[in-house]
Amino acid sequence: MRILTVDDDPIARSMLFEALRISGYDNVTQAESGPDALRKIRAAATPFDCFLFDIQMDGMDGIELCRTVRQMPDYRETPILMVTARHEKSWIDSAFAAGATDYVTKPFDMLELGTRVRIAEGISAKIREIAKQEVEISTLARKMEALERHVPAEYCVIAPGFTGRDEFELRLKRIPRADLLKTSLVVCEISGFHEIEAASDEAGLVSLLEDAASAISNAFEGRKLMATYGGQGLFMLAFHDHPPTESEQLAAQQTLNQLRLGHSQGYRGFIALKFHQPVQFNQLSAEDPVGLVRAELHSAGGTPESLHLALDERPVTRREPAAAQQQLEQRLRNMVPHYLGVLNQSLARLDVLGETLRKDSCTPGEVSEVGRIAHKIAGVAPTLGFTELGELASRTERAASMAETGAGFENRLSLLEAPLDELLDCIEDTIVNNLGDDSTGAQPPVPAEVAARHLQGEEPPGAP
Repeated sequence: MRILTVDDDPIARSMLFEALRISGYDNVTQAESGPDALRKIRAAATPFDCFLFDIQMDGMDGIELCRTVRQMPDYRETPILMVTARHEKSWIDSAFAAGATDYVTKPFDMLELGTRVRIAEGISAKIREIAKQEVEISTLARKMEALERHVPAEYCVIAPGFTGRDEFELRLKRIPRADLLKTSLVVCEISGFHEIEAASDEAGLVSLLEDAASAISNAFEGRKLMATYGGQGLFMLAFHDHPPTESEQLAAQQTLNQLRLGHSQGYRGFIALKFHQPVQFNQLSAEDPVGLVRAELHSAGGTPESLHLALDERPVTRREPAAAQQQLEQRLRNMVPHYLGVLNQSLARLDVLGETLRKDSCTPGEVSEVGRIAHKIAGVAPTLGFTELGELASRTERAASMAETGAGFENRLSLLEAPLDELLDCIEDTIVNNLGDDSTGAQPPVPAEVAARHLQGEEPPGAP
């Protein structure tokens, strides 16, 4: 399954990449922003099967990106999972209103992430199956229209179990849905019919068709066969219990051979019956049984693939959730030195914003920036083991969100001062406690972009 993840935080982006890889999904493309994602979507040779969008991103956020992707014809039904550290109902509701399929929260839980992505994988496979059937139905409908123009009315096949095309389709429509989902359709073809037709007169051809229909009827006697002639040497058979067995197919061929031996006139060559693969009705085709009949009458290639066979990617190796979670946690612990560099950058910027806040010169845009920085810390810190830091970041994010909305902006700013000060102190403590002094051999903080490259194997450990 081809997955596209979008997050403007390089550390969060790499964490999601690792989580998906450990869950068994290694065909993952990453984008660092909404516009970058749209470029990669439009440049893709084949459509993506699943998306994971971070809700809160600078510029185009995940909700706007989701809404834009849903307007693309290839992605109107593709699963879109929103990734968020926010639990406010308004954000989730907005995401679903924009077309999201589901959501996952940061920090990542391997069991939850794996379950939700596997559900998306099943949805994606079903979408491909439906799209394939729609193409087949459309193609076959056009071919059937052509067949109907070339099948003379005299070619009315009479045999037990056989009805005219109209009656056959009407009877299908009357079958209860529960029974229809158990019904299979099988096309039986007279091999080389076009050559036989060219070498036969009308009477000989009618005799051949009735012999074939009689042979089929005889082979499935007692099976409550429902069948019709579809033109151009194609018979459509409907079975309510089970598809035809090999012995029944052989019996039909043997009966036809015996019937043809009794004719002194008409086509004298060997007539072979070819039974195509059975096709089961599914939830979609049960809504339009006639469409499926018309679609299958042209087919020489058989059965629409099942949900599982429709997955064209290589088999995915799944790990036990507990073991996968432990492996992810071990890899994330190795990210800590690099994440300290990210925290160092966040500390510097939040310190500046805190000064403007204390001087009562903070603008709504700066309050929004405080919220975005806190959001990124809240989404990453708990996964790396910094639970208290994540909780304080969540409090600061909520306070910033409250300060952004409503009346009395100056009065609301005071609500943000205390949580922001606590967050700043916690960031400092986290950096100091995990770096230690120089005698311990600890490395200085690493810039976020370097950390991200290292996490994806593009930088050696400890690269400057």
